[in-house]
Amino acid sequence: MLMPSRRRILLGGIAAALLPRLAGATPGPEGLFLSARADDSGVRYFASLFDAAGRARLDLPLPDRGHGAAVDPARETAVLFARRPGTFAVVVDLAGPALQRQINSPAGRHFSGHGVFSGDGRMLYATETDFEQDRGVIGIYDAEAGFRRLGEFDSGGLDPHELLWLSDRRTLVIANGGILTRPEFPRAKLNLPTMESTLTYAEASTGRVLEQVGLPRALRQVSLRHLAVTADDEVAVVCQHEGLPLDRVPLVFLHRRGGALRPLAAPAGRFEALGNYVGSAVFDRTDRVLAISCPRGSRVLLWERTSGAFLGEAPVPDGCGLAALPEGGFLASSGQGGALVVSATGDVEDRLATPFLLAGRWDNHLLAL
Repeated sequence: MLMPSRRRILLGGIAAALLPRLAGATPGPEGLFLSARADDSGVRYFASLFDAAGRARLDLPLPDRGHGAAVDPARETAVLFARRPGTFAVVVDLAGPALQRQINSPAGRHFSGHGVFSGDGRMLYATETDFEQDRGVIGIYDAEAGFRRLGEFDSGGLDPHELLWLSDRRTLVIANGGILTRPEFPRAKLNLPTMESTLTYAEASTGRVLEQVGLPRALRQVSLRHLAVTADDEVAVVCQHEGLPLDRVPLVFLHRRGGALRPLAAPAGRFEALGNYVGSAVFDRTDRVLAISCPRGSRVLLWERTSGAFLGEAPVPDGCGLAALPEGGFLASSGQGGALVVSATGDVEDRLATPFLLAGRWDNHLLAL
């Protein structure tokens, strides 16, 4: 994916830089899609909203590279988080669109790229790292009080990354990647020989850990990173391997509370050929098909959830962002520009190649609204 840049863009003048909504336009049947991107030079960063025709609805400059987003549909508000170890999150009015505010991480903490709103939209929960105490935390923010930080609870492990709700909207599932980092060495991984990655279920109202599972010792260097959850609470967990490039390890798991992590099998040697790196995951609208992206190998891979059968794969150049489409299949965004419509069996059915999409180097995640 995109290489990070040290250049910064001032937030002043952001509102003036926003693209206005298309006059009289309404979303097409496939809806709207939110993602972080860089421009074609790779040195300026944006939070971008586009429609199914590939037309820009919002293009908001960011102070640095973005990553994941949380959306409160009732208030038409989104929060887009900095790529870890970032110290900002930007609150955007999707109906305006307009910049509402910037959230800064508190002293001794940095954001870890993801967050979710509570069901009523009143609270925002964000994955963070307490780098002074070397622990993962979930920061709690009051969306009705200017996103004032109310507190935090332990994430149940080191290096929390993505978190999602179970269907009860009271239980959070958290992927703790297990990697130790420090601000003085922002992207250096300091504990690879001893890292331990965990999947934690926590009660959001109290922070109480309800359940936690990990991987066998032989898979210690497999880092649990990203999640997808079905309507009946089966969790897909996708991973990045921090060991040797040719190690043969599982990188896609399914989990239900009370059980063990269950690996999904890919064709022999496939993960190694794709860099042993999975970027994101999403279930289709029926929860029958799981799609994952492997940006280092420029592929999207697909499985049937119930049987665990491998369904196929599609070529997506530097493709990482994935969103389920209402009519079936997936939209996959490319770090080289543009987006592809991929069927549930891996066929590329359409290409979105508008000037706006082609001018963007699309980042890791794509959120369907």
